Amino acid sequence: MNILIISGTGFIGSNLCECLSDKNNVTIISKYKHKFCDEIKDVKYIYEDWRNFDFEIFFSNNQFDKIILLGWSDHPRSSNKEIFQSFNTNVTATIKIIDKIFNYSKAEIYFLSSFGALPQIDSSYKNQLISGYSAGKLTVETYLETYSNIFERKSSSIRLSNPFGKYQDPNGSQGVIAVFIGNAINKNQINIFKNEDFKKDYINICKASEIISRILAKPHKDFFEIQEVRSGKVLSVLDIASHINFHISIIDLVPNKLKDLINEGTKELKVVLEANKDSDEKNFSNEILSTINWIKRIN
Repeated sequence: MNILIISGTGFIGSNLCECLSDKNNVTIISKYKHKFCDEIKDVKYIYEDWRNFDFEIFFSNNQFDKIILLGWSDHPRSSNKEIFQSFNTNVTATIKIIDKIFNYSKAEIYFLSSFGALPQIDSSYKNQLISGYSAGKLTVETYLETYSNIFERKSSSIRLSNPFGKYQDPNGSQGVIAVFIGNAINKNQINIFKNEDFKKDYINICKASEIISRILAKPHKDFFEIQEVRSGKVLSVLDIASHINFHISIIDLVPNKLKDLINEGTKELKVVLEANKDSDEKNFSNEILSTINWIKRIN
C-alpha cells in the first residue's frame, strides 16, 4: 500500500512508521525530523508544515491508498488554557486537510483520536468532555463521519489509549510512564497524586502500531468506523509506580506518605510475577523494563 502519514515524526508516528515501512511505501509530511531516531530506511520525507501545505497540487501528482492524520499540538491539560486557540490550531487545520483529501484524493482516511478523552463505545466506561482536547477530537470525528457519508467514502477514527515505550520523551509534559522513568534514572523527585479511582488503559506503542497496521489492512464494513486500540491493562498511577519500582528503585524519590503503598504494591507484584511467568502482568512488566532500558540509552 501507498501510505501517507501526516505529522509522522513524533513518538507515535516514529513507531508507526517503523512498523508500516517494511511492507508498505510510506511518505511522511512533517515540520520536524525524528527526535530520537534517524530517518527510517525507504521512507520518503517531506519537511514542511502540514497546516500550510498545498495538498491540492500534491494529490494531483501523488496517489495514496491510506492517509493517517496524526497532527495535534496539545493535550488535555494544555488545551484548556487556550481552548479557542487549540480549536483553530488543531480542529480547523485537521478538517481543512480532510476536505482536501475527500476532494482531491481517493485515499481512505485514518484519524488518530483518543480512547481516554472521549465517550467509549462500551457505555459502561464513563467519560465526559472536560477539555478542549476531547471536544476537538470529537468534533473532528463528527466531521470525518459527515464527509464519509456525503462522499460515500470510507474512513476511520482510531481511538488510541495511553501509549508508552521507545521514542517517548522522558522530559515531556505527558506520558506518565516515560516521565516517571526519566525522573527515576536522573534521581529527580517524582510527583504522584494518590487517586486509586482514577485508572487508565496503557498500551505499549509497538503493540499499538501492530494493531493499527492490521486495522489499515482489513476492509471497512461501513463508510465510517471507530476503532479502539487498547490493551485492557487498566492501572492507577500507584500501580505504574509499583511496576517501575520493581525494576528501578524510586522509593527515595516519591512523597513520604506514598512510600509504604508503593513498597507494598511492588511486593504484591513480585508474588504475581513469580507465580505467573507467562501472564499479561509479566508481559507488561517486560514492556516497562524495555522502556527503562531505552531511556537509559538516550539519557
